[in-house]
Formats: sequence, C-alpha cells, structure tokens
Amino acid sequence: MLTRLRRIDRRVAMTGLVLAASLALLSVGLFTIVTTLGDGVDLPAEGSLQDILDEGSIDADDLAATATADPSGPPPPAPVALDIPARHNAFL
Repeated sequence: MLTRLRRIDRRVAMTGLVLAASLALLSVGLFTIVTTLGDGVDLPAEGSLQDILDEGSIDADDLAATATADPSGPPPPAPVALDIPARHNAFL
C-alpha cells in the first residue's frame, strides 16, 4: 500500500486534494442553505428591499437635530500627519 502511494504523481495528488476540498466546501455551503431555508424563513414576509431600507432611514428633521446638538465629552484629537521616509518616496 505504501509503495502504491509513493508512485502517485504529485500533480495528480494535488488535483485530487483540491477537488476534494472544493467538493467539501460546496457540500457544506449547500447544506447550510438547505438547513436555513428549512427553519421556516419566509423571505417575502420580510418586505421588499425598499421597505427594509426605509426602516433604517433618518428624516431630515432628525438629522438637523443631531447636527445642532451640543457635543458631549472632550473634543476629538487633532489629525496626525503621516511621515514617509525619504527612501520610500521613489516607489510612490
């Protein structure tokens, strides 16, 4: 048995391993999809994409109220300049 394994070409072995790994990932993905859909997920009941996006939208009045509100806490730190050493300037 060991002598048979030693005679297998490396390209054939790598092809077999890649194929086996791909099939394993594909089967796991399909299994996940099937089990998720089997849990009673009713996608049309969730609404259309526009309905979902409208739920998270902010009105203009709410946006204006948050922009004029007094910020609490300390101010954010000042921006910092990025220093690139001279030897790396040739690659930019």
